[in-house]
Amino acid sequence: MGISLELPSTYLNDTTAFSPPRKTSKSSSDSDSAISFLWQAPNSNAILYFGDMWTELHSLLGHSLTSLHKLGTPTTLNSKEVSTTYPAWLEDILKLVRTRGYYFLYSTLADQAALATIHNELYKPPEEFSMNEADSAPHASPDFTADSAHHLSLQHAEKPLASKSLLSLLPTDGILPALTDMPLLSWDGNATTKIELDEAASKYSQVFRREIGGCSTSDKHKTKAEGSADDLFCLDNAD
Repeated sequence: MGISLELPSTYLNDTTAFSPPRKTSKSSSDSDSAISFLWQAPNSNAILYFGDMWTELHSLLGHSLTSLHKLGTPTTLNSKEVSTTYPAWLEDILKLVRTRGYYFLYSTLADQAALATIHNELYKPPEEFSMNEADSAPHASPDFTADSAHHLSLQHAEKPLASKSLLSLLPTDGILPALTDMPLLSWDGNATTKIELDEAASKYSQVFRREIGGCSTSDKHKTKAEGSADDLFCLDNAD
């Protein structure tokens, strides 16, 4: 769904440190242990979202707003998985990712270098999650407040920007691995396979179509179109 220039220091809940997968080798060094991997977790810092996927997100958001007016708040898909340290739209991207089985490309570089630096001293909570709103929001808890004293990502030390050529910092002399050869992580950071990811997406999409899409078992599945989430919704039939 996109390519991130930042390597997050925490999981989406921002209360647990994240360690990227590393290349296992008896003679591995910092240089050859750097690795690219695929992760379902979205990001709001220094990331490129591909245009067709961004269009699909807008389609999902439009239908979801209609669903909220017609069907009300969903039951099981209303839990908050993303910390209020991050903007609210990451929650919607996560729903799309889990429904489709999408993922993002993340990379680690040698010498602990970074492609982008996030300046935590300049951090401001998202406008939709001011401290007062976060404290009174539904499903809010002390674990979901945009407070630097409680969130690991805001305490994370800045990594130095890469000063060498990018080619020298990439693993395997810059030869990019095939997507199928990269480690794959589910949205919550568990190692998985493409088959398992597709199975999880199929199960999640069934719940999504029922609770948010307004679909019943008798509704015929629509064909997925590029840049559209229409196939996940049956709101024309909803009262």
